[in-house]
Amino acid sequence: MRSLGKFYELASYRVREVLFISSEYDAFILETENQLAERLFYRYSEFFMVGVPSISHACSADRALEILASHRVDLIVMAVRDASSLNTGFLSRLHKSAPAIPVILLILDPACLHGLNWGRLPKWLAGTYLWTGDLSLITAMFNQIEDRFNVERDTASTGVQVIITVEDTVADYSVFLPHLYDELFEQSRSLSGEGVNFTQRTLRMLARPKILLASDYESAQALFDKYQRYVLALISDVSFRVKGKQDTQAGFKLATYCSERKAKLPILLQSSDASNSQIATDKGWHFANKKPEIFRPALHLFLEESLGFGNFVFRMPDRTEVARARDTYELERLLHTVDLRSFSYHAVNHHFSVWLRARNYFNLANVVESLNLADFSSPEEMRQRLIRILQDSAREERQGMVADFSVHRSDNFGHNFFRVGRGSIGGKGRGIAFINSLLAKDDFITERPGLKVAIPRTLVLGVDVYDRFMELNNFSVKKQRGLTDEELTDIYLQAQLPLEMIEELRAAFALLHGPLAVRSSSLLEDSQNQSCAGIYATYMIPDNHEDSPRRFELICQAIKRVYMSAVSSRAQAYLASAQYLGAEEKMAVILQETVGSVHGRYFYPNFSGVAMSVNYYPMGPQHIDDGIAAMALGLGNTVADGGSCMRFSPKWPKVLPHQYYQDLYLNYSQREFYAIELDASTKENPSGLVKLKLKQAEEDGTLAPIGSVFSLQSNTWRDSLEYEGPRAVTFSSILQNSEVPLAQCLEELLERFKVAIGCPVEVEFAVELGASFTKGSDFLYSVQSDPAPDEANQEEPTLYILQLRPLTSLAVGEEIHACGYRKEDIICTCDSLGHGAADNIYDLIFVPSSNLNAREARLAASRIARFYAALVKEKRPYLLIGPGRWGSLDPNLGIPIQISQVMGAKAIVELPYGDRFVEPSMGSHFFHELAAMHVFYMNLCFDGQERAFNQGIRGGICRDDTSVKCTDKITEDYIDLDWLKALPVLCEADGVRHIRLERPVHVRVNGRCCRGVVLKNSVKEMAEQDDKLNFSLPPVESSIW
Repeated sequence: MRSLGKFYELASYRVREVLFISSEYDAFILETENQLAERLFYRYSEFFMVGVPSISHACSADRALEILASHRVDLIVMAVRDASSLNTGFLSRLHKSAPAIPVILLILDPACLHGLNWGRLPKWLAGTYLWTGDLSLITAMFNQIEDRFNVERDTASTGVQVIITVEDTVADYSVFLPHLYDELFEQSRSLSGEGVNFTQRTLRMLARPKILLASDYESAQALFDKYQRYVLALISDVSFRVKGKQDTQAGFKLATYCSERKAKLPILLQSSDASNSQIATDKGWHFANKKPEIFRPALHLFLEESLGFGNFVFRMPDRTEVARARDTYELERLLHTVDLRSFSYHAVNHHFSVWLRARNYFNLANVVESLNLADFSSPEEMRQRLIRILQDSAREERQGMVADFSVHRSDNFGHNFFRVGRGSIGGKGRGIAFINSLLAKDDFITERPGLKVAIPRTLVLGVDVYDRFMELNNFSVKKQRGLTDEELTDIYLQAQLPLEMIEELRAAFALLHGPLAVRSSSLLEDSQNQSCAGIYATYMIPDNHEDSPRRFELICQAIKRVYMSAVSSRAQAYLASAQYLGAEEKMAVILQETVGSVHGRYFYPNFSGVAMSVNYYPMGPQHIDDGIAAMALGLGNTVADGGSCMRFSPKWPKVLPHQYYQDLYLNYSQREFYAIELDASTKENPSGLVKLKLKQAEEDGTLAPIGSVFSLQSNTWRDSLEYEGPRAVTFSSILQNSEVPLAQCLEELLERFKVAIGCPVEVEFAVELGASFTKGSDFLYSVQSDPAPDEANQEEPTLYILQLRPLTSLAVGEEIHACGYRKEDIICTCDSLGHGAADNIYDLIFVPSSNLNAREARLAASRIARFYAALVKEKRPYLLIGPGRWGSLDPNLGIPIQISQVMGAKAIVELPYGDRFVEPSMGSHFFHELAAMHVFYMNLCFDGQERAFNQGIRGGICRDDTSVKCTDKITEDYIDLDWLKALPVLCEADGVRHIRLERPVHVRVNGRCCRGVVLKNSVKEMAEQDDKLNFSLPPVESSIW
């Protein structure tokens, strides 16, 4: 009855490739100021819709025709700012070149509407819209085209409903249509909640009502006659054209025509003339004033009361509310106990079938609609019949469904991803849900013997739980500004979670086994432009007793701590620096089973890591698109915090750093790992997180599969711990043998995720090798869909994907020259990330010492924070130069500054850290925020064996093989330390110098060849040198990633 088989055929036509024709300025404003790509990605991922439309831009007629001839295009949008600039001849050429492709005219200035010669506009235009500044208009335009192409087939195949709208004023429907589509999408999202799987959500979305727009009486009448059987509602203006002449009563005439042919058809008339309200009311129709502040609430009320949108509200005949059902499961439960008078009232008026049809249960609605109270001996008999119909339908649909959690449902077990609440699941939650949906597809990833791919069982508390928590405790970001983090923590821990959710939370938490990770999932996290990586809190729950009241208490405390992190000083500083308002941010919470095994009193996975589909530091045969991974023994904190880990490219698993670095790798490779100490939560360490030595891993049997021994006698590595000598984590056995195809699996996953999202991606993962690979394990948690997996499944090595996020991609459209300058003009040149230029930098923060101890590194971080605060207050950009890995939490690897303390920097430069082996940043939260905030990143390494490795394998060369060749010369890493150390110092403390220059320095970074340069000379001198080198100076202050 609820079979969705035919739904697969819905919406076969989709707008995937859009050609946007406009001036360069208008395209820039739309993308940069309005974040078009980001909003499209957010909207489509929020509704779990595949295939985010790709937009190609053309700023000339020739370029537009060239794209049409060489690329697939589904829709053409032509933006016009001035009526005089509209070239109707060009429009005709477009139509002649591709007559089947719809063309939309987007007016950017309201004044242009009055200057247009409407009579000269081609009749074949698919629509004309007025840009209102609301990006929902863009998606509404796409949806309108899709609805027109799909309506005939979709109504005939599955009974998809139709809403006919009539409006002849461009400005009005440009505002009205986005509102209506927003309501439809919100209704579709509420059908099953964010907990449903990808297929279920997509199919429900595809079955939403189609919106058909007419501008005159004749076209509206024709649409009604054609789709009368499927018309769900009529929403019409009152005054529009009839037979070519404006008729102030046209809406009433159309409403009469439709209501005579379809009884009880919901009708909403809209007008700026309030006197029309009484006429509509007398006819039994709804009326709304066109004023935006009045119309939108009226539209919402009409859709809710007349079309069954929202909850099913049980009412008595006098309209008194007695109960509410959020979904069909609650509807079935409430039907058992609801007052028979209320049931009879709804049955007589066929409210049940209207509500079901609004949820796209067309077949089920038809069956329920056929039930008439008069055909039963009593209302109770009909009630029991309806209950049986709903129960049978639910059993049919339950197969394979990932549902919202409810204490009233018996099918919560067996789901890998479910949620509590009805709000958004946040950025991180969307990523995990998206992974789960993709993995459910049979053809998503090749079956590889030896390694299974899954996600840990995951529960998400929606944003609405956070809203209720904040409201219940009278919290607000504004009220809490100025409080310390310690004060905020005490306040939040004493606050109350919503009492009405305690029962649901307790039952939901019981579905999660073993230690848990309680993670943030804010609305802004893991977006394409702002990852917010590491800004918010994650807590581990070390309590291993699933029915323990103490465990439930620890989970509730961790949730409150995550909520507090949304208003913490770190979050507020970050949001302020990123120019986000704190009020915009809200928090969902993820509870995820921790991947790992019990080893005595400790719990941890064999190893964890991060993989990216782009490799910013390719070595030897590697390419920037080959991908890169960083892995470490134990929990993933080592990688996320920028600690010592092993880096390799999945495409080239035999190019490993320890083979080149030899004893240098041994000295600075991973020596400690993170684990959870079970049942060891304290106030100071609520997560029970501890650092253990490699000796512990060797005793547990977890070092053997990934460790090697360095033979001091032969000066070589041995991939077996049976030998005597120093131990190191190298992953050599795993990567160079085929028994566990880790590298091949990561390579395929990165490629598939990149294609699915449409941009470069990052994946966090953890691997459990199983008892057959690990000696000494007391118990192995195998986190599968089945809460009680069999022993065979526990033995199978499994790669668990913990998180997926889009990466900020490099846009390298303009020519940037980072090489070819005179050595005397260069401060430093090295491998770099970003693309663009930054000029007029007068301030440097410089740490001259290359060999700081841990105490000195922490003092330097504090001093840099003070210098940063002063520079930001004065709005002075600066350059940050110092040793080691910036932002690492391990002071032995670099200076542990926070991302919020470098927001004002134009570029940061990493220098060698004495004789220590410190790999470039990759995979850490700090690194990703640099990319998101468009801070140029430069890594300069050239000491000892690192220099030989650099020159022989990766560094010092232009690695560009794109169609637009880089003209820069081959260069070596270089820094003029003598010049830097000789500069006059404005202020110096704790080993940190603040230098203010009389003449500015300049930065050039080329994203094609991943090289950058910091220059001493003036812009004028640079321009003169550029002329000699035959290239032009790039625009000042551009920083394009």
